[in-house]
Amino acid sequence: MGYKMNMGLWSSVFAVPSKIVDENLKLAGEDALKVILYLLRHSDKLFSESELMNATGIKSAERLCDALNFWSERNLINIEDENIFPQANDEIKAIEKQVEQAEIKINNQINASVSKVELSRPPRYSPQEISRKVKESNRSQQVFLLAEKLYGRPLKHSEQQILMEIIEYASLPCDVTMMLLEFCHSIGKTSLHYIHKTAISWAEEEINTIELADARIKDIRNELDVYSELRREMEYNSVFSKKQKEYISTWTKKLNFSVKMILAAYQITLDNAGKLSFNYMNKVLENWYSKGYTTVEQVQAESEKRKAEKQQENDSSFNVDELEMLALDKYRRSDD
Repeated sequence: MGYKMNMGLWSSVFAVPSKIVDENLKLAGEDALKVILYLLRHSDKLFSESELMNATGIKSAERLCDALNFWSERNLINIEDENIFPQANDEIKAIEKQVEQAEIKINNQINASVSKVELSRPPRYSPQEISRKVKESNRSQQVFLLAEKLYGRPLKHSEQQILMEIIEYASLPCDVTMMLLEFCHSIGKTSLHYIHKTAISWAEEEINTIELADARIKDIRNELDVYSELRREMEYNSVFSKKQKEYISTWTKKLNFSVKMILAAYQITLDNAGKLSFNYMNKVLENWYSKGYTTVEQVQAESEKRKAEKQQENDSSFNVDELEMLALDKYRRSDD
């Protein structure tokens, strides 16, 4: 199976100096525009008058001469010994360089797209092909033996197909592939579709050494530990949604908060909002981050300080009112 990017009209383009449009579009006639576009399209060739007349449909040599002189006077073409070609000025050279760089960028994007398509849409294998490939490859043998050991049974053909896709199209080293298999089984993710998806992700992120794989596994285990502790302490019986996991990732990795701080924000959310709200928790944690709080003790100290200040304000208000009442009572007695 082959794959090809359909570029359509963009597969063949040529540069037009901006000077032609910006300074000469209003003045140039039909013949002048025809001839300059044709010359730019074939900028690496020389043309005689007769060749240009045939190519552009200009009916007379006089009209062609007028069109050529229009651009020659503006230093966009050269005429030498009855041969005509575009003037290679700095502007044209700059445009050609930009076009060349754009073509390189497009080709790189096409190659990347084709690579991803190949990873996600590999060919199907018959049982006979899989058997032959496993016998011919020591790497495949090791991976298949480990998979059968982990599952405790021979693999079904559909499972063999997915495993062969992982081996040949994710193209991870044998030891990394085996690490991935063992890790996924250790966390209960035994579906080969899940393992296949993870293998493709690792391949695209170039996690292709034992060291990089070990670091990724540690990150995933840390995430799972955080999810487990939060669900237990929050008495949250469901699995966290993708959006909720994004919040938690931001809190732990970007804001560098501990689980203890997240749980403190959770308690404040319950007290103020009356229910679990990840959006409310996020606002609390962002506020703490902006104030530089890193521990629950700092949060508690600030809370106690605010309570004391509020109490002091209340006490002061009460004392003023009390003095006013005493003064009013004294004033009434003096009238008596």
